Amino acid sequence: MARKRLYVIRPRLNRKTERIVPYYDYFVKMCQKHLGRNPSRTTLWKYLSNGYPVAKGGPYIKIPVFESLKRPTTTREAMSRFLTLVRKLEKDNGLRTING
Repeated sequence: MARKRLYVIRPRLNRKTERIVPYYDYFVKMCQKHLGRNPSRTTLWKYLSNGYPVAKGGPYIKIPVFESLKRPTTTREAMSRFLTLVRKLEKDNGLRTING
């Protein structure tokens, strides 16, 4: 079954303005803070490879990551843009929004 839409957020690699963080560690902290729960590493890998589902059968958002030493890495600012887009799409689809 094909996905309806895929949104892609690219991390900017300007080391003066973007702070690089490990994907798994930062995404877990972000989920604990905004969702109130701790996702498993399997779920995080699924989000990394397929994208984050905003709604069932709805749009997916590609997690902003790049590889550094063969490990997924992201930036704090890219994850902030990711969270902003998730909130906007959830609001547009009439869903419960992520606490912020």
